[in-house]
Amino acid sequence: MRIVGMDIHRSFAQVAILEDGAIIRQLRVDLVHDPLIAFAKTLSRDDEVVIEVTGNSAAVERLLRPHVKRVADAFRVRIPQTLLVAPP
Repeated sequence: MRIVGMDIHRSFAQVAILEDGAIIRQLRVDLVHDPLIAFAKTLSRDDEVVIEVTGNSAAVERLLRPHVKRVADAFRVRIPQTLLVAPP
């Protein structure tokens, strides 16, 4: 299983894909229907996506949901403090 983190902006999403605790890919996806669907098709039914809740997030969630195991809102998921604070 991979975890896909998406930081949603007005016209694009910054994406980080984690596997076994390491970032294996980073990319930017335009938040236009066709590029977003093309990105969704690269994901696996075993992948879990965590998205930042913003104005565009509901539309992004709706388009990604059929392609992955789960889409979760970052603010509804408890994120461990160790991931939020940069090491000294």
